[in-house]
Amino acid sequence: MKSICGRTVLSIVAVAVSFSPLAAHALTELSRVGANGDAGAKSECPAGQQLVGFSGRSGVWIDRIQIVCAAPQGNNRMSSPAAVGGEFGGTGGGRSDGFCPKDSAMTAMFIALTKNDRQIAAITMECVSKVSGERFQATFGNTSYVKHCGGGIGVGDCSVSLNTNQRCPANEVPIGINVRYGKDVNGLGMICGQVAGRR
Repeated sequence: MKSICGRTVLSIVAVAVSFSPLAAHALTELSRVGANGDAGAKSECPAGQQLVGFSGRSGVWIDRIQIVCAAPQGNNRMSSPAAVGGEFGGTGGGRSDGFCPKDSAMTAMFIALTKNDRQIAAITMECVSKVSGERFQATFGNTSYVKHCGGGIGVGDCSVSLNTNQRCPANEVPIGINVRYGKDVNGLGMICGQVAGRR
């Protein structure tokens, strides 16, 4: 009888967990662009938060990356942004940050690649104010990066990768990244999902 009761309790706990709001939910991983680098990782915002920018190191291109997240709050506000999870890449360049303005959230990111798509040069984020609906842009990485097609002067040329403009499906928001790295950040793709309380 004791073992039957134990199994019943475990069954009730399992059912409760399956219906818990904290239970895992389906994610959408957009195609990663760029090079393979030496290693790979996925980094996601904590439950209830969404991606609003990046922190790390950059110079001519992005050397190191860490996600910056914030939580939707009441009255169309966002919590203060905070860097979370691991940092991926090398030690080149200098400390760098780029994230959406206060009380705004990222809706898409546009990836600029260096020549032959070897590194991620810059990430331009599309941000939307939770208060006014106004759109902004913020950049992480080489803010002066200019793409030069045909092998012209500069860091990069026309990309051979597809989907360098990354936008989540309807009803999902950016919540993380799929990154490839070595001594630089070589490849990147956005991870999308649902966040309770988002606008």
